[in-house]
Amino acid sequence: MAFRCVAGLCLPFVAVLVGLYGLHSAWSCILLYHLGILVFLLAARARGEVLRRFLTGGSLRLAILYSIPCLLAGPFLYVYWKSITPEIGRLPVWLARHGLSGRGWLFFVAYYASVHPVLEELHWRGLLARDRGGSVAQDLAFAGYHVPVLAPLAKPGWVLLAFVALTAAAFCWRRAVSARSGLLVPVLSHAAADLSVMLAVHALL
Repeated sequence: MAFRCVAGLCLPFVAVLVGLYGLHSAWSCILLYHLGILVFLLAARARGEVLRRFLTGGSLRLAILYSIPCLLAGPFLYVYWKSITPEIGRLPVWLARHGLSGRGWLFFVAYYASVHPVLEELHWRGLLARDRGGSVAQDLAFAGYHVPVLAPLAKPGWVLLAFVALTAAAFCWRRAVSARSGLLVPVLSHAAADLSVMLAVHALL
């Protein structure tokens, strides 16, 4: 596996370690991550091809079908939250400690549900998956970087379940890109999942 690909896989782990655990800032974490994605994209010779795949191709009907189960992520989180978290009052305290309260939280919700899924799909299912259609290692890395994010908020069994679900989602999104050669399906369904989860967290607050 090329060095650039390995570095791309490690990027979100570094952003979480520095931004979330080092600086205790969710904004620092996500902006470092997104800045890294943009650097990788601008430095890649294939950036033109990746951007074309984002702007063209893909099935809107398939994107809607993929989005339906993704939209259920939020309601599932909301219904089972008391079983998921080790401590009911932990969520608002954790968010506040990491700079997510008041208007900052609302801006984060909007940013996470719009910009975040676009940049992630350009990175994971666009640039990193360009060669040989990607790999299971990329699916595992995508799911894996969510583990240290979720670990302070959820019981270990639920973190493991989230890891499995995210690995499956990454695999399905990667296969959809391979079959349709466009990023419409993963971008729209990923945005649906992120919006659903953000609204559920907002409701829990």
